[in-house]
Amino acid sequence: MVIREQGGACVPDVEVPADHLARYEWAGPQLQDLRVLDAGSGYGYGSDYLAAHGARSVVGIDTDPQAIRYARGHYARTGLQFARGKIQAVRAGSFEAVVSFEVLEHVHDGPAYVSELARLLRPGGLLFLSTPNRSFTERSYVDGRSPNPYHLREYYAAEVTEMLRPHFASVSCFHEENPESFWTYSDNCWVPASLRQLVPKRVKAAWLHGRGVEPGGTPGRFHFSEVQDPARFPASWGAQVYRCRR
Repeated sequence: MVIREQGGACVPDVEVPADHLARYEWAGPQLQDLRVLDAGSGYGYGSDYLAAHGARSVVGIDTDPQAIRYARGHYARTGLQFARGKIQAVRAGSFEAVVSFEVLEHVHDGPAYVSELARLLRPGGLLFLSTPNRSFTERSYVDGRSPNPYHLREYYAAEVTEMLRPHFASVSCFHEENPESFWTYSDNCWVPASLRQLVPKRVKAAWLHGRGVEPGGTPGRFHFSEVQDPARFPASWGAQVYRCRR
């Protein structure tokens, strides 16, 4: 499936960018037999992956009605459900694990969002969170703002770590990277479809390959390297990813 941008969420179409799916693949083995909430589940492919790979149950929640309709219409299996709404309406301590990939940059109040994610977890529960690496993306900023119109704020790793620490007993920071990728931030999937259609297929194929996209949605060769000092997070391509225990 190719993913296209719509309202800030990625819509499965032909191929899935490997960096998106790789985060779910990385987290999946650590979520075996757990009750999981996918907060900001978008169009549901990640929730479906977790449900198919060992989670006891998965609830994907999103505020976008179109995304939830798509997810319900395309992904159905035992232990998987999708709900439209805000996480503030979910009962505290309802889940053993929460996943929230590429959502933090879309919310107005990052610290409040992180606090809500922690509230949803039982004692000892796990949070997996990812967000763009501002140390890299800011080189594409225009007038101090991200070129992605859906990103309200992007963060440095040290900032995200400081948000997480008051709520979690342990916080581990990772750099998701693909050494073979030549993808650049300004080329992301919010490029208007009308412009993408003008790009020759061979050029698009080279761009997708550089981003780590493989036919059939198979992830590319991504690595998650732990970063001991978030203040020294690499200023190279690759998301910042966190594993936290309540």
